[in-house]
Amino acid sequence: PMGAVQGAQLGSLAGWAVGSAGALSADTAERLRGRVERALQSPDVRGLIESEVAEQARARWTLEPERATTTVEVRLQEFWLAYTGDQRVRCVFRINVAVREQPTQPPSPGRPPWPGGDQRRVHEYFCPYSDVTAWLDESQGLVEATLAAASRHLATEIVAGLAGIR
Repeated sequence: PMGAVQGAQLGSLAGWAVGSAGALSADTAERLRGRVERALQSPDVRGLIESEVAEQARARWTLEPERATTTVEVRLQEFWLAYTGDQRVRCVFRINVAVREQPTQPPSPGRPPWPGGDQRRVHEYFCPYSDVTAWLDESQGLVEATLAAASRHLATEIVAGLAGIR
């Protein structure tokens, strides 16, 4: 059903933040927040979702930003850490996706230019729980691997959702 897409452009990611780590000791919670914030601020990690969506979208459709009739904006609404109380932590993502169809013809007088408004969807991803010491150990790369896996999963969901919108 998406065969007629002339192009789509992706908006920027916004809203990266680290939520509360719950009942962890103050020192561990602070170290964990710092570790995750550093990973989230990395240009390679920060752009993962956007680049994964673009890569998967390119596999299905032709993306031509200069002639785009469809704009897709992907924003991170929420990111937080969940703690089980037994030294296990996971992260949770909530992503907002807005799809705006640009009319191919000017609107009729008295009609809005975006009939029906934007299409909006929310996608969530719950990372598996891992030991807090693994999250804190930068040499293991658990945070980066977790963010990469979440990005791939969310991108797959987003692109599949886009295929169903048209």
